[in-house]
Amino acid sequence: MADLRVRAPEDVRDAGERLREAGEQVGERAGEAQRQARDAATSPWPERFARLGYLAKGVVYLIMGLLAGRVALGAGGSVADTKGALVAIYQEPLGRFLLIVVGVGLAGYAFWNVARSLLNAQRLKRDAEGVVRRVGYAAVALTYAGLALAAFGLAAHGDAGKSTDQQAQDWTARFLALPFGAPLVVLGGLIFLGVAVALVYAALHGDFKKSLKVGELDEPMDSLVTWTGRIGLAAIGVVVAIVGVFLVAAALQRDPHEARGLGGALLALARGPFGPAVLGAVALGLLAYGVYSVAEAKYARIG
Repeated sequence: MADLRVRAPEDVRDAGERLREAGEQVGERAGEAQRQARDAATSPWPERFARLGYLAKGVVYLIMGLLAGRVALGAGGSVADTKGALVAIYQEPLGRFLLIVVGVGLAGYAFWNVARSLLNAQRLKRDAEGVVRRVGYAAVALTYAGLALAAFGLAAHGDAGKSTDQQAQDWTARFLALPFGAPLVVLGGLIFLGVAVALVYAALHGDFKKSLKVGELDEPMDSLVTWTGRIGLAAIGVVVAIVGVFLVAAALQRDPHEARGLGGALLALARGPFGPAVLGAVALGLLAYGVYSVAEAKYARIG
C-alpha cells in the first residue's frame, strides 16, 4: 500500500507531462499546417486570383458610381446596388462573358478574405484589433462569395437573385420574428454604424495604406492612391451608416420594410435634402473607391 501511495502522484505527474508534450506536438503540427496553407494561399497563382478579385471589385464600384452620377446629373436611369451593377454589365455586348470574368474575380476576392480570416494571411497580431479585423474579413468573404454566385446566376439564367434591399428586409423580418429580435436588429444597425465610423476614421488617418506595397508607389501614384482611398472609404462609410440607421428604424418600428441595403441607401440620399448634390458627392466617392480598388489589384500586399 505504501508503494502505491508513493507511486500514484508520480504516475499522475508523468501522465500530465505526457499530455502536455502531446498537446505541444499537436499545437506545433497545427501551426505548421496553418503556415503551409497560408503559404499555398499566397503562392503565385492564388495571388493572381486575389488580384483579379480587387480588379473585379473596382469594376463593380465604378459602375455603381457611374449610375449614381447619372441620376445626380438628371441624365436618367436609376441608382443601383452591387447586384444592379452586375445587371448593367449583363446588358452590355458580350455581357455574359464579362459577367463570368467578373464573377471569377469576385470569387477570388472572397477566397483572399477567407485566407486573411482563417489563415491569418496578413499575419495580424492576436489581440482584440486583430480578432475584429479577421471577423470582418470573414464577413467580407461571405458578401463577395454571394455576389460571385449572383454574377454566375445572372450569366447562366438571367437572374441575379434578390436585391440588397430585399435581402435586408428578409433578414430583418426573420430576426424580428425571434424573441428579443428587435434588440438584435438594433445591435446589427449599431454594428453597421460602427463599421461606418471605422471606415471614415481609416479615410482620415490613411490607415488603409498599411495593406499596400507603399515602397513601389511613385509620387503621382501615391497621391492618386491616397486621395481615391480617402474619398472612396469616406463615401462607403456614409452609405454604410445610412444602412445602419434604417436597420435601427426598422427595429424601433418593428417593420422590416424599413430596412434598406446599398441601393436603398443611395435612393434615400437622392430623395433627401439637396438630394442631387449629396448623391453626386457620394457618386464621386464610389468612383474614387473603384479607382482605389483597381490600384489595389497591383499594389495590395498579399502574403
